[in-house]
Amino acid sequence: MRLTYAPGPRPSLDACLGKNSELAGLPPLGTPVRGEDVTWRLVQPAAGPGYVLAGDAAAILDPAAGHGVLKALMSGMMAAQTAVQMLTAGESPEPAAAYCAWLTAWFEHDAAHLRKWYSQLTVLVGSELA
Repeated sequence: MRLTYAPGPRPSLDACLGKNSELAGLPPLGTPVRGEDVTWRLVQPAAGPGYVLAGDAAAILDPAAGHGVLKALMSGMMAAQTAVQMLTAGESPEPAAAYCAWLTAWFEHDAAHLRKWYSQLTVLVGSELA
């Protein structure tokens, strides 16, 4: 499975709420809040000649899952190990390929668990989430 990311324009609060909402058109009470696109994504390839990506630069899953710091630390350690291997392996693509395979397997494993968990939420709170 290959996930792609195509950034688009950020919708306004009014666009998110809908034109018929009683909140649409209200002025902000303070400094405008900024949001970020946290679409689940995996960069392919996350390593290659001259680069190794780690943390959110390599893969993003649901930040509500609470694994961001762990993923950043683990991928950072693996990226460092991969970088050393790439420097000592010369032109061999094996260290980068091994890192990409590890990162992809980890991402797909966690994404599958999150999908399963979220699918159970619709049973708990009703079909309005579906």
